[in-house]
Amino acid sequence: MSTKLKQQHNNMPDAYSIVTHLQELYGEQSQSARYEISKAIFRAKMSPRGSDGDYVLKMIAWMDKLKELDVPMHQYLQINAILQSLSDSFRSFISNFYMNNIECSLTELMYMLIITQGNMETGTVMAVSSSSKTKKGKGKKKATQATKGINKKKGKTIAKGKCFHYGKDGY
Repeated sequence: MSTKLKQQHNNMPDAYSIVTHLQELYGEQSQSARYEISKAIFRAKMSPRGSDGDYVLKMIAWMDKLKELDVPMHQYLQINAILQSLSDSFRSFISNFYMNNIECSLTELMYMLIITQGNMETGTVMAVSSSSKTKKGKGKKKATQATKGINKKKGKTIAKGKCFHYGKDGY
């Protein structure tokens, strides 16, 4: 505490009155700080050529500042705020993220976005998936033996094996 503040608070009877006086003096600053930080989070928009890692770290830093000011954001809201602020080039990533019901931390999301941006720059397509935290459905079954013999390159069907109905080769 500075010497001026110490002199102002020397005459106060207890610590509670000192704390309440300090909150009155500096409370408006924290309220305006909360407003400015939350405004920055919800109005943020990533530039199309920006770096994912730096951008997500900046968003996480803002969210940590809100937490320090006693305004913690729920993890789902944090992830939604980050995904909502990404550039349009991440549209397929966002759709894939929600379709697979991925649950991750902010750092895991940051690494997924960095990998996705790297793949977009090289032209590689990557599907987002999670091993244990997504809902898994039943996949398509493998081709049966009757459809294995179809030659799709020539446009003709060449059957291999016996016909199920007549029991003869060549159908």
